[in-house]
Amino acid sequence: MNEFYKKYLNGNKQEVWHELISSNNTFENEDIKLIMDYFINGFKQNIQIIDEILKTSEYVFVDSNDGNTKLRNKTTYCWAKPNILMELDQLQSQIKEYGHFPKIFTEIYKCVDFVNFEGYFTQWRYNFLPDPFVLMPFDIIKYFLELPLRENDQIYVPFSPNALVKDNTSSDGFLYGIFLLKQENLDGYLVNYNKTTLFSDYIRNSFKWGGFPGLEFENIPKNDKILPLIKQIRKEMVEI
Repeated sequence: MNEFYKKYLNGNKQEVWHELISSNNTFENEDIKLIMDYFINGFKQNIQIIDEILKTSEYVFVDSNDGNTKLRNKTTYCWAKPNILMELDQLQSQIKEYGHFPKIFTEIYKCVDFVNFEGYFTQWRYNFLPDPFVLMPFDIIKYFLELPLRENDQIYVPFSPNALVKDNTSSDGFLYGIFLLKQENLDGYLVNYNKTTLFSDYIRNSFKWGGFPGLEFENIPKNDKILPLIKQIRKEMVEI
């Protein structure tokens, strides 16, 4: 077992990840392959856990195109299409003048086409912004890269609507995104979010809060009736 992978399994996984980013290791490094596999497998397990628990709760799923349409049995995620590797390679080739996808971003989209937990708890409606976890379909990612989107002359790719759009209280059009990199690296920083947050940190935080990363910023009473459900989901999560 290699040094970084051993540290990753037995210590603070987020801390080891950040250490890897700054260590100038190549993607062929065995530690990185092992850690990436662990991260992706944990990601898939956590998505399934959130799906299963929310569908047996009072959570109200909504259509992503119409926040007023309630759905009983929403498809919350879809694993990646069979030809995704070829599509990712083609897309990276097309955008090479703009930069590179962070490695973790492409690895996530190699395993999942989309994730969409949009909806609401009736008790929290319009009182809190839980910001349910969403990764937009890969075809939408490709569409936005045809534009492309810029911030301070740096190209970014969006991956999710913001919290207000998900809550159906705004249509401001702002999207969470991730900057393309001038040089290949494991991870990248977010756009239209906390700019010191890496993509992997956003995913970890989403799982830490049971699929609702916005809860980090909400002051919810400790006796709130929804919190035990969030704690139940959180308890089941695989740490990545």
